[in-house]
Amino acid sequence: MNDYLFDEFKMLNYINDPVYIHKVNPNTNIPGNFVFVNNAAVGKMGYSFDEFMNLSPTDIDDTSRIENIPKIIKKLKENKDEIFETKHITKTGEKYDVELSSKIIRLNNDPNLYIISVARDITKRKKLEYELNKFKKLADNSTSGVCFLDLNEKIVYINDYMAEIHGYTPDELLGKKWKTLHFKENYDKLDNLIQKLYETGYLESIKMPHKKKSGEALSILSNIVYIKTDLGAIMGVTSRDLSDEEKIIQNLIEAKNKAVEANKAKEIFLANINHELKTPLTGLLGTLSILKESDCTEQNKNFFEMMEKSANTLKDLVNKLLLSSEIKFSHVKKNFSWISFENIFNELKTKYSEEAKNKNLVFKAESQNLDKIVKTDVIMVEEIIENLLNNACKFTEKGFIEFSMVLKNRVLEIIVKDSGVGIDEEYLKNLFNEFSQQDLSYTKKYEGLGLGLFLTKKYINMLKGNISVETSTKGTKFVVKIPVEIKTEENKKIDFNNKKILITEDNSINLELMKEFLNDENFLIDTAADGEEAFKKYEQNKYDLLLMDIQIKKINGLEVIKKIRKKDESTPILAISGFTRPEDRFKFILAGANDFLPKPYTKEELISFIKKLIK
Repeated sequence: MNDYLFDEFKMLNYINDPVYIHKVNPNTNIPGNFVFVNNAAVGKMGYSFDEFMNLSPTDIDDTSRIENIPKIIKKLKENKDEIFETKHITKTGEKYDVELSSKIIRLNNDPNLYIISVARDITKRKKLEYELNKFKKLADNSTSGVCFLDLNEKIVYINDYMAEIHGYTPDELLGKKWKTLHFKENYDKLDNLIQKLYETGYLESIKMPHKKKSGEALSILSNIVYIKTDLGAIMGVTSRDLSDEEKIIQNLIEAKNKAVEANKAKEIFLANINHELKTPLTGLLGTLSILKESDCTEQNKNFFEMMEKSANTLKDLVNKLLLSSEIKFSHVKKNFSWISFENIFNELKTKYSEEAKNKNLVFKAESQNLDKIVKTDVIMVEEIIENLLNNACKFTEKGFIEFSMVLKNRVLEIIVKDSGVGIDEEYLKNLFNEFSQQDLSYTKKYEGLGLGLFLTKKYINMLKGNISVETSTKGTKFVVKIPVEIKTEENKKIDFNNKKILITEDNSINLELMKEFLNDENFLIDTAADGEEAFKKYEQNKYDLLLMDIQIKKINGLEVIKKIRKKDESTPILAISGFTRPEDRFKFILAGANDFLPKPYTKEELISFIKKLIK
């Protein structure tokens, strides 16, 4: 090679990648020795320049690939240039991956062919591809969408699922920009997210609509991680298609809305049926009562009594059915009051002694400590006892019924025991279910809808009590325990020492009733008929307690409370209202009331609230 050409080739020393030039036998395509290598080749391979001049490509190429060299040279002669991958072996025997970019050149009038090759070290890339291939085996079978992006946001890997949900094949998306799967209006948002990813390294639960090949939208939830390693940096994306889930959620919302509408319709129906059924029953029972007392034959009187009994049975069934529905709609509320169960026990004893006598049954009734005053929902407790005693009478053909009420340690214990038919073991698990009956045959012996024990259990739960049952073929025993508050001497009479109270109530009847309730308690009572008067009196006087009706004229009670609380946080305020929903109570307390008393209320309840607040 002449010195001129050699000087020209020296320009190749400025290239960072190794550059090789070698001869080629034009007839055999066998490569000859190198005629030039640049400094990068010398540094990378470990041979000196002079040593290289005695070597050919077959000396530095992986022996497993040498046989391919003549084929590659043949291709170069046909296509002028070629890019291929191989392995080079350094002087020390170390192998590394290279990407060769080669082409044939001619040197002036030299008849020989020469090949110039630029060798790029692709070891890191091959390692990354190896790691990606390992991951690919897992990702290809994943039920989530998985893809990897290079730092130019081009897709370098995408699994079948990710491509499929977007309407593509993986090959169609490889090399494409990540934005291909997004709508143009979200490009800026996507750029901001990628910038944030570089800063934080991880983005979690990114919900964004994706664009399918067809142009349709997909609801996609993605997690994106920025992976920085010695082999380079990539972005890993895992995605989940939420479209089906959102359809299910939407269907559930629609179903819920329909259910709410249906419940409202049921509520309206129950309100109507309550009126429509009870009104004629009242007329029927009243008429039968008059007819019984009229001047009629003994036979007709018996007929009237039979009709009255049937009408009363119907009334009880209607009441239970309506109560069952009201409980399900949470319309039944507890109404606590102070009561002695002594009189109630005696009334029940008299009533069911007569019923037991009519069936030739022995009836025993016992009580202890019922003279004490307790606080509970009397109507619920009576309903519980009557349901249990009715069942005992209904299912006992011979023998006895025992009934006891005992008050001890702030617990009211009710026991009803009978010698009736007992309860099948199979039926016990459904005993307190709605419409549950042991005998459902066409020839069933006992009447009823199967609501008594359902209501009993619901009432007991509302009163925070419990019920247990023991049964056999020789009879059944129910034990009910209900916690109650026992009135102490402090409860019975409190000296309020002329405490001053302002009552704000625009209903004259309710105002007089409240004053009557407080008449014996030594209060100094002042009144206001509307919100303006109430606030004016508050500013002119000092009160120990404010009783504030909410639905009053001029300024409603809620606004009056707020105005007072801007000036004074210490004076106790009891909000009183017929609005009794939990959200109403929350509003009153939030406005500044210390407590809330729902209408209608008893004297005992009013005194109890006042005592608590003034203390």
